[in-house]
Amino acid sequence: DNFGYFMSVADQVGNVSKSTAIALLRDLELANKENIDLQIEAQKKMLSLDREDSFARENLIRSYRTKYKNHSRLKSCLDSSALTSNINRDILHSIEDFETNIAFDKGTFVFQNSTNRIGRIRSIDENDVIVDFAGQASKEGARLSTAMAFKSLQALPKSHIWVLKSALSREKLNAKVLEDVGWTLKTLMSSYGGKINLKELKNELVPSILNAKEWTPWLNQAKKELMTNPLFDLSPSDTDTYLLRATPVSYEEKQLSVFRSEKDFYDKIKSLRDFLTAKGDVESDFFFEMVKYFSDMFLEENGSFKPIVVAGDTIFSSFLLLEDLVKKQNMNFVNRPESLTFSMLYERAESVEDVFAAIRDPELKKSFIDHVVEEIPNWTKVLAQLFHAYLTGYIPDIYRSNKKMNEFVKVYKDAVENFKERSTTLIYLLRNGEPKLWTKAGVNAEQLLFTELQLLDYINRCIDSRKDVQENRKNAKILMGLLFDEKSVLNYIEEGNEENAQKIYSLVANVFDLPGGKKIEIKHAISMKFPTFRFFDEVQPIDKESVIPTGLFCTQASLEAKIKEMERIQHVDLPEVAREIGTAREMGDLRENSEYKYGKEKQNLLNNTLRRLSEEVDRATVITRDKVDPTKIGFGTKVTLLDNLKGSEVVYTIMGPWESNPNENIINLSAPFGRALLNHEVGEHFAFTLNEQEYDFTVKEISVQDF
Repeated sequence: DNFGYFMSVADQVGNVSKSTAIALLRDLELANKENIDLQIEAQKKMLSLDREDSFARENLIRSYRTKYKNHSRLKSCLDSSALTSNINRDILHSIEDFETNIAFDKGTFVFQNSTNRIGRIRSIDENDVIVDFAGQASKEGARLSTAMAFKSLQALPKSHIWVLKSALSREKLNAKVLEDVGWTLKTLMSSYGGKINLKELKNELVPSILNAKEWTPWLNQAKKELMTNPLFDLSPSDTDTYLLRATPVSYEEKQLSVFRSEKDFYDKIKSLRDFLTAKGDVESDFFFEMVKYFSDMFLEENGSFKPIVVAGDTIFSSFLLLEDLVKKQNMNFVNRPESLTFSMLYERAESVEDVFAAIRDPELKKSFIDHVVEEIPNWTKVLAQLFHAYLTGYIPDIYRSNKKMNEFVKVYKDAVENFKERSTTLIYLLRNGEPKLWTKAGVNAEQLLFTELQLLDYINRCIDSRKDVQENRKNAKILMGLLFDEKSVLNYIEEGNEENAQKIYSLVANVFDLPGGKKIEIKHAISMKFPTFRFFDEVQPIDKESVIPTGLFCTQASLEAKIKEMERIQHVDLPEVAREIGTAREMGDLRENSEYKYGKEKQNLLNNTLRRLSEEVDRATVITRDKVDPTKIGFGTKVTLLDNLKGSEVVYTIMGPWESNPNENIINLSAPFGRALLNHEVGEHFAFTLNEQEYDFTVKEISVQDF
């Protein structure tokens, strides 16, 4: 069962004493007399150590004769390789030639590298090889010289994935791969010489056997199989690479390989925790080696205590992990410095807050907090500093259970007063904190609302300067929800007076890059409650006789429709396209991937549409019926004109670009024709030329359109 292990031992012993290694291999050969392939491996290893070992040579020839007794070319392959002759030739070269030649026989499947074709040998002799290739035009097959065949063809076993692809339908293979993950992995690893990485695995399966949607759930099953099946092992040197074992490997040995391969300290902790969760053998040497990695942080080779000058996060984490294994897991065999205490390490930390923030294991963070409460006298002050790096209910619950909430409310006040530095903490408290604690901290509702708007402005500016973009976008979305979706700003306007409206509007108007027409929405709400309200950022009315409106006038219904369209693009269309692009990306080569290119084009089109709508919404001004001047032609008016050139009347409705419909005589006031009609009164005669066409009108009637 430990063939691979003893072969590895033989390699190591061979560096010191070849004769001892050969003696070990002879015992190994004898122990595996029922397994011809393992015997051959042991015999070849002996000859690699001593090329003149005639006993090993004779045994190898005997093993080859046994293994290939039904092979039509056995004798010629032995003769041509000089294994059975007295020709003075390096035995290792003879072995290589024999194994290359013996792979070819009548009925053997082959792969031709130059044409990427799968074929099958129809006949073979000392001079020629005739191969039938899939899809060949002639029934005679392809004739190659034996020497050329050995160079250009790769012999494939019947179980090789390429052979299976050529012989079986995609539907049949698809069903087998989905049904039997273990068989699939074993087949692919065997096809790749016993070693395959995840990229090769995907390239071999997608899209020839599995489609992109089937790949992800299949891969999740495969990863479980790779970790639990004793025939699969991890490569000690290559990332995401797996090996097919000739002999089973224990879970403990495999998990140690994972542990060794992890470069990150906290990934090693996760690996050890996975070992415990899977109930691996904690008394094994494999687990002992994992634990020793953390013990070595404190102990020298002779067992003496290492001096610790500065205690960083890895020192604290190792201490807490070892303590957990001993005290909670009852592993008294774990070697750790019993005289070392948490408070001693605490004194050696340059910045406790930085150390705590750097610990990336949640359980160790909890343990750290518990030790602070138990061993540090001013723990209430310390935990208030640590809370920002562990935003859960764990620390507040400790204050609550110790009746120290009056100390914890300082965190609330600090988050408001230093909202730029404590942005994540403030957002956490807004979503998860206790509302009454804001009042206890001396923060009223108005101050909190204004701080939220200031924070939104700051976060949007950070996004614009490409600072922590992903985190800040997430926080901006949360703030937008609190302020606008949950109507905090609108409720403040509704419940307040005109002075309150002036305060809130000055903050809203100055929020950098406020999206989705929220400024217009707030403006409209203020105008509805305070009709005479003057907005500081609006130009005061000028002479109506000569005014030509600029900007984008619209109705409330049109604005809401555009905002809904933006929300649909942002929350429905774009995520759907992103999923389509992700699916297309999984299908392989992006240069030849039409689905991927189409998805990217569609994504660009939607982004451009969203950008255009956002710009239009930001420029929009909502006009209500009570603000329409019925004495002049303008937005929201219905006008009857006498066409003096045709002698007939024509009726136009003047609206904005969002409502206009020339087919129904609803004219865009921003268009050239609409601009020519503006500001004329009843009884007024006017004429103009547009695109070389003469117009001559007299205004007969003006009324306010119903909208």
